[in-house]
Order: sequence, then C-alpha cells, then structure tokens
Amino acid sequence: MSVNLANLDVEFILDKSGSMGTKDCLGGKKSRWDYGRETLEGLANAVTPHDPDGITVAVFARQVKTYENVTAGSDKIAAIYKENQPAGGTDTAKVLKGRFDAYFARKAAGQAKSTVLFVMTDGAPDDQKAVADVIVEAANKLDSDDELAVSFVQVGKDEEATAFLKFLDDELTKLGAKFDIVDTLPVDEIENLTAQELIEKAFAD
Repeated sequence: MSVNLANLDVEFILDKSGSMGTKDCLGGKKSRWDYGRETLEGLANAVTPHDPDGITVAVFARQVKTYENVTAGSDKIAAIYKENQPAGGTDTAKVLKGRFDAYFARKAAGQAKSTVLFVMTDGAPDDQKAVADVIVEAANKLDSDDELAVSFVQVGKDEEATAFLKFLDDELTKLGAKFDIVDTLPVDEIENLTAQELIEKAFAD
C-alpha cells in the first residue's frame, strides 16, 4: 500500500531490558542500546516532520514509561536515552497491550489514524505466549489490515529472539488472528530503507 506519512501515527517501542547493554554490534564496538539509539534517531528524524503533534515513544523492561508528543528538531530522543539505561526483564506483552489499548480508545472516539508501532528489541520476551495472545486479540478487533501494523526491529543476534519474531511474523493467523499485522527485520536492514519504505513494508506484510 502507498502510505501518506501525514495521515499516519508512528510510535516507537524501545526495549531497555538488561541484555540491551550487551556489546555485540559493529564488531563489539557498540552495545545494542547505543546501536539501536542511532537507528531510532534516524527514523524519528525522518517521521516527525510529517507529524505536527509529535510521535510517541514507549520505553519498557518490566515497567513502561511513555513519552508523548516527541517532535522534530527537539532533543527529546537524547533525553529519553539519558533517562533510561538497560536493566530488568522484557515484558513485551505489557507495553504492546498499552499501545493497542490507546489505539482502540482513539478509534472509539473517532480520532484514530492508521498506526504503526516499531518495536526495537534484542531478545525473546519473558512470556512469549502473552505476546502472541495480545497481538492476536488486537488483530481480531480490527476492521481492516491497514489500521494497525507492528514492526519488530531486532537488535543483536539472539537466535531465540530471531526464531520467536519469525513465529510472530508468519504464524499468528494459524492461532486465529484475523489479520497478519506483524513484520520483522534485523536492525542493520533499516539502513537500506527510507522511513516511507519501512512503513509501507510494515503494512504490506
């Protein structure tokens, strides 16, 4: 599908679990946390000029901290990274449910735009079944598959995480999801795609 960025809400979900501190990016020169920051800043700079209200960034480990109205040209992304450091577990289901609930609240109020969630994460979540269940539940509330997309961006090379994200990408319709709303890709592939291409890829999958 062709996507007009001005008619889209983009949200970033950032994993700050302890393993994000692992230095295995760029030949061990950067931690997953720092490498992911560069990617997030690039994407945010590409997207925010099209969204005058700013984007939403949700940072999670076991708890979730949400930053609203992050706008172009601000230092908010840098401030978010300064306020947060890798520690704790990976409660991906909790942060996804919160963002899905926010979307459906906007929809009920007649204020929803098509929404894409970029989830930057390095590992499998604490509860894989809970993550699958919350995505299936959200997919089954949708009226069309262009309402909501979830794009998992994997930082690092954790093989268990790769297998789980592939499962989310390929298998949720077999678990009863009405629509396939998940796409996955490794973080280093982002460098070859524009923000427009990334978003269109998220919805096309």
